[in-house]
Amino acid sequence: MKRSLILAILIFASLVTTVIVIEDETSAQVPPVIFGLHVLNVDENTIEIEWETDTPTKCTVEWGKTDTYGQSKEIGGSFETSFQTNITGLDRTTKYHFRIVAENLAGDIGRSGDRTVTTGPQDEVGGTTPG
Repeated sequence: MKRSLILAILIFASLVTTVIVIEDETSAQVPPVIFGLHVLNVDENTIEIEWETDTPTKCTVEWGKTDTYGQSKEIGGSFETSFQTNITGLDRTTKYHFRIVAENLAGDIGRSGDRTVTTGPQDEVGGTTPG
C-alpha cells in the first residue's frame, strides 16, 4: 500500500511540474507591443519620431521610399520602454515609409504597422513645412 501511495505522489508531482513548464514556455512567447508612435517634427531632410513599448525592449527603426524599407537604425543599447530619435539624410519633398521593430528580453519580436511621412520644403518666411 505504501509503495502505491508513493508511486501515485511521484506521478502527480511529475504531472504538476510538466504543466508548470509548459505554462512558462507559453507565457514567454509574447511579442512586445509598440504604441504611441508619433512624428514630432518634419523638415527637408529629417524626421523626429517617438514611441513606447509595453515591456523593456531594444528597438530598430526601418525606413525607405517603399514598404520594403532598406535602411535601419538601432536605438540605444539598453532595454527601455520610451524612445525618441531622428532620421536624417532624407531627400526633400519625398514620401518615406517607416516602422519600429522591438525585441524584448526573451528575444520576442514585435513590429509596428507601416507609417508614412513626406519631407517638405521649408517655408522661406517661417521655417516650417507648409501644409
